Amino acid sequence: MFRHFDKDYHAFWANTMAEGSNISNESGLYVGVRFLPAKFVTLSAYSDVYQSEWFNYSTAGPARSWDIFTQANFQISEKLSAYLRFKNEEKDQKFKNENRYINLPERVQKLRFHIQFQASETILLKTRAEHVYYKGEESENGFMLFQDIQFKPKEFPLNLAARLAWFHTESYNSRIYAYENDILYAFSIPAYYGEGFRTYLNIKYQPAKKIECWLKLANTWWTDRETISSGYNEIAGQHKTELKFQLRLKF
Repeated sequence: MFRHFDKDYHAFWANTMAEGSNISNESGLYVGVRFLPAKFVTLSAYSDVYQSEWFNYSTAGPARSWDIFTQANFQISEKLSAYLRFKNEEKDQKFKNENRYINLPERVQKLRFHIQFQASETILLKTRAEHVYYKGEESENGFMLFQDIQFKPKEFPLNLAARLAWFHTESYNSRIYAYENDILYAFSIPAYYGEGFRTYLNIKYQPAKKIECWLKLANTWWTDRETISSGYNEIAGQHKTELKFQLRLKF
């Protein structure tokens, strides 16, 4: 699939495939493939080459970028599945050089192994290990490992999801993202960066047909700092705790 959006093209309600959020100042070629070499294996891959003829918020001038993504899915049994994913992204980014901004190449490589096991009719286990390599003005590495458990009893209106995660990255540049279960209509994909642990517990309970309750409690413990964030958001300590509660009544 080929795309071209002129730098002077502005369509506020446009919705099509593009690297940037604004559908303008971009030309690119996307190629993808998917095939099944074995009964229990599915391989998929894509490559996307694109460029901009004018600067934007992250570049200091015309820029070029290239992505490649590969993933192998394994359906080992009815209860056990896994996938192995590799992504390489290279793009020109804006860096400050003395008193002016210039474009320099930036590369991010991500390697992920994820396994999912249906331990029983009520318990689902998910395990993930991920590594990020960042190359900009300096090189960095990031690691993350988590264990998820989801519990849904058959005869009780409860749905429970919990996670214990360990992460170690050299800075925010080598951060790792991981989706989390949340309350209804909420969207949570936090960035894991620095050194520490993150845990969360998300509960959905339906005491009656027209009543639903959600509760989420999450905590991040950084072991490499004594304060979190800065300015008005600064927290004195190593822990940041989030608490959410939602109640829905149907009439």
